[in-house]
Amino acid sequence: MKDIEKHNKMLSRVFNFSSKMSKEPKYLIELLKSNNVIVCAFNSLQSPNDIIDDSIRILARLLDIEVFYDKIEECKISTSKFCEDMKKTLKEAYETKKEERYTNGCTMVSRFLKKKPQHLADFKEIIEILIKSVKDELGLMRKNAAILLSVIAMDEGNKEVVRSLHGIEVLHSVKDFL
Repeated sequence: MKDIEKHNKMLSRVFNFSSKMSKEPKYLIELLKSNNVIVCAFNSLQSPNDIIDDSIRILARLLDIEVFYDKIEECKISTSKFCEDMKKTLKEAYETKKEERYTNGCTMVSRFLKKKPQHLADFKEIIEILIKSVKDELGLMRKNAAILLSVIAMDEGNKEVVRSLHGIEVLHSVKDFL
């Protein structure tokens, strides 16, 4: 048990450091060179600890880089599993009011879906949560949820769900506050 705790503590420190350093473009390029870090970041989205927040920050920054999508394929990372993990993470973050995880998760998913629109329909089940966030929350939770909701609504099926839940009206009602 102590070995697992030591491993998790070390991994947490590495991810915390990496998430801080990932603000620097040259460090992001170094992260892109390491398949192990990329695979570990994706796998850490399932972790029940602080590593999730750092993984989300790292991945959100990497998802802005076009060549990162080639690395995802090279590392044989399942984008469908990533979508499932992120839906679960966003739901839990919203329900437990983990604001930073929720806002960064919304940013990460928005960036991912803009590059991989074939996965838009995969996020239909979180539309209701996003509408509640836009309607009831303030600050970055509202703003990032509104951005993700507008991205998800690019899919016609999702747009119908957004309309049926009055999401378009909610977005219009808060547009001056974003």
